[in-house]
Amino acid sequence: MITCIEKCLRKGSYSFLFHSLREEEDTVAAAAQLVKERRLKGIIFLGGRMSYPEEELKQVPVPTVLCSVAVEEEAGLGKAASVTIDDEKETYRAISYLIRRGHRRIALIAGHEADTTVARLRRIGYCRALEEAGIPYDSALVGFADPGAEGYTEACGYETARRLIQSKADFSAIFAISDRMALGVYKAIYDAGKSIPKDYSVMGFDGIESVRYIIPPLTTLKQPTEPMARAAVDLLFRQIKGERVCERQLFTASLLEADSVTDRDGSAADREYEHNS
Repeated sequence: MITCIEKCLRKGSYSFLFHSLREEEDTVAAAAQLVKERRLKGIIFLGGRMSYPEEELKQVPVPTVLCSVAVEEEAGLGKAASVTIDDEKETYRAISYLIRRGHRRIALIAGHEADTTVARLRRIGYCRALEEAGIPYDSALVGFADPGAEGYTEACGYETARRLIQSKADFSAIFAISDRMALGVYKAIYDAGKSIPKDYSVMGFDGIESVRYIIPPLTTLKQPTEPMARAAVDLLFRQIKGERVCERQLFTASLLEADSVTDRDGSAADREYEHNS
């Protein structure tokens, strides 16, 4: 998304500044300071979380767009322009897909337990899919990252999956809340002397390019990253031109079926790697 945003901005004759923040940093305060230091024309907030965006963004005196920013449900987006997917709904779709394939014991590689951003929304989707299918929630199947570990990484996915496998908990499928974590899950399974999908079906979320080239290719939900990036830049340009923009653009992920998921009875998916909306 960053690459696409930069390309779109340069086409509009704007220079691009990328500023990365640690999880504990105050996003809005950092943005306000950047406006002062760099005389910015506008800001795209990419990822992270805001409790009350309408109030918080009043501190930022330039046009802003929220892209994939998690917002507390009760707070709402107010008048903020935003581009996002419904993380809770999309995860519900993913877990429902695994359930339709016959899996009822589905482990979750869930990120940090204290995470109130995307990880929280994806956990909610996981729980709702189980509940609607009449499957009891089992905390033994939910693997959280160590508090000091960096989230959404291969190492985090590996360590969390390793602990779940060593716990001897009974499960036939693993859903990782990001593809990078799913890559770590792959190694944990193979290090345990198991295989995919014979012993465990594995599914990820995001649709990063590298999951097409691992063995077996990963079944995942792909975010429409380029359309979302272009939409965020378009919303920003409209504001810079003086238009009052407060719309929310909601995008839908695509299911990419591959060979990492098999039916619970053991039959492999007889289909090519494809896009399904």
